[in-house]
Amino acid sequence: MFKKGHTETKEVKERRADTLREYYKNRPKLRARMSVNMMGKNNPMKNPKIASKCGRMNKGRVSGDETKKKITNSLKKLWNDDNYKQLMSDAHKGNKQTEETKKKIGKTSKERWKDSEYRKRAIKSMKDYLKDIDHKEKRVRILFKALKIKPNKTEIKLRDLLDEHHPEEWKFVGDGQFWLGGKNPDFMNVNGKKQIIELFGDYWHRGEDPQDRINHFSNFGFNTLVIWERELENMEKVRERIEDFSR
Repeated sequence: MFKKGHTETKEVKERRADTLREYYKNRPKLRARMSVNMMGKNNPMKNPKIASKCGRMNKGRVSGDETKKKITNSLKKLWNDDNYKQLMSDAHKGNKQTEETKKKIGKTSKERWKDSEYRKRAIKSMKDYLKDIDHKEKRVRILFKALKIKPNKTEIKLRDLLDEHHPEEWKFVGDGQFWLGGKNPDFMNVNGKKQIIELFGDYWHRGEDPQDRINHFSNFGFNTLVIWERELENMEKVRERIEDFSR
């Protein structure tokens, strides 16, 4: 126990910090449990006096690039541990942010986004992240599930045509059910044939070359028929194209 008024020297602080770092370095589960135990009401930063004191201590302090890299690498290692991710997920289940907290987060995000350098870093980071097909697919799967994607009017129109002339042969999978190399096709044959039908919206797919999508799916052994939205004005012709393709 320190005496009142006792002040640690810089060297002592550094040695103690090094000892703690070494102790927790190879103990991700312990760090995870400590993080969980410090959440909610147990978080010391919920105490106004402690929060104010920490704020004064850190005011004007800027982390160097080397420190930022160490923090980033440390966090990456933590989140690569499935046990840690599950532990953190379980800890946050049922937690709901207050309206006041949501407003604060929104206000802070808007202020940070005004900084052009921050925007560049954020956009670059997201682009680098989405270059990884597995990450991109995972993110889009989560998004589709959250949005509860359903077929739009043109997709319903084509689906009805398929159900009428090819019952139990084609299935709508454009809601994220099925992925091939980061691409989610609209319809796939479920009757033993490796066939895909893509419905290109005139607006959303303008300027795209259908052959690119055909080539993409062919890399996985699938034949692809691309139908443009405008073609649905002549359903008989569309039916004939599908008949020829399905043979």
